[in-house]
Formats: sequence, C-alpha cells, structure tokens
Amino acid sequence: MRFAREEGLLAPQFATNLWQRVVNSPLQITDYFTGYRAFGRLYREYLESADDEPTYLWVDAVLRAGPLPMTLLEAELNRPNTP
Repeated sequence: MRFAREEGLLAPQFATNLWQRVVNSPLQITDYFTGYRAFGRLYREYLESADDEPTYLWVDAVLRAGPLPMTLLEAELNRPNTP
C-alpha cells in the first residue's frame, strides 16, 4: 500500500480499496496494465505521426469514440478526420 500512497498519490482509503481489489480480483489489475500499455502505444504512434498538432485533438478523439475495445479504438483513431 505504500507504493499506492506514495508513488500513486492515492489517499489511504483509496490505497486500501485498491489493495482489496488486487487481492480479490487479480485479473482486474492486469486489465488496467494492459489498457495502460495499449493507450501508451496508441499515444506514441500519434506523437510520431502528428505534425505539431495539439494533444487535445487526440484526447478529444479518444473521448468521442467512447468505451470501445482497444482494437476498435485503434481503428477509430486511424479513420480519416480523426487525429
């Protein structure tokens, strides 16, 4: 819990709840990690292809797409008219 409080900057109650979720549902944290890595990859790809476009365009496109599986989100972000 020290890591969650000091590195993750979580309040003590949130750190305790996170620990309980990890213990009781360990695959949930794996899903979060997988999503984190996938978003990181998509964002890096955007940065490599964007010609000084502001980040908010990419963020807006992600939020506009809504709750999609990562493969569909990637396809949505690669559509024309989408940063």
